[in-house]
Amino acid sequence: MCLGLPMRVVSGNEYSAVVERGDERRTVSMMLVGEVPVGTAVLVHINSAVRVLEEDEAADIENAIAGLEASARGEPVDAYFAGLVASERVAANPVEALAARLRSAYEAVAVRMEGLPIVNPRLGIEVLAFQEWNGGHAGLVITPWFLNVIFIPPAGTPELAPGTRVPREFPAGRLEFVTSHLDGLGPMESCSLFSPMNEFRDMPHALEAARDAAQALFTPAPVATTEPAPAAKTPDPEPPSRRALFRRALSLR
Repeated sequence: MCLGLPMRVVSGNEYSAVVERGDERRTVSMMLVGEVPVGTAVLVHINSAVRVLEEDEAADIENAIAGLEASARGEPVDAYFAGLVASERVAANPVEALAARLRSAYEAVAVRMEGLPIVNPRLGIEVLAFQEWNGGHAGLVITPWFLNVIFIPPAGTPELAPGTRVPREFPAGRLEFVTSHLDGLGPMESCSLFSPMNEFRDMPHALEAARDAAQALFTPAPVATTEPAPAAKTPDPEPPSRRALFRRALSLR
């Protein structure tokens, strides 16, 4: 098993950095997170920084590692895991906890996909606008290879075969999702907005487009306050395509 370690950035740029933890120092790829200030804690898996860590996250991981070492020595471990067990930020906000699991699952996938042609090395992993929706949870996920709307069905929902197409209604209209199973998360559904992601020049560019798409996705259309003038009946227009629906939100600036 390969364990992700919290390490501190000593020096570097958007492509690589020297990081350290205790007496260990090494050079790692920063392609998934970009350039960060010296002293920032990052989660390092193999030789890549896969996520920037908050200070309390880094402390929790360090305590967990110390607890594993104590367990191997046959010592009590409860004190090491107290911060994880009683974490107020997870207990108070299960939606954020689920979003964190989704982010971690894709960070693990990103490590395996590093270097593939469909991967845009200028981008990282981000989950945004994640919220309760129609009994489950929905939001957008940015990865170096796609920008997707994600729906996680409610707990206890029978798992459909991978590749099953499921239509779901949003204020932006009806979108078609495809079922899959993500290691570390479980059953989920995806609606692709962009793939691959080579059109995006950097992570801020992708985040800007994703935020606009999220607003279009979840914001109801304004309700007309006056009756429209009678008009000759015309055939119902074709429903807009997914790409057309988000054309304005995702247009490259």
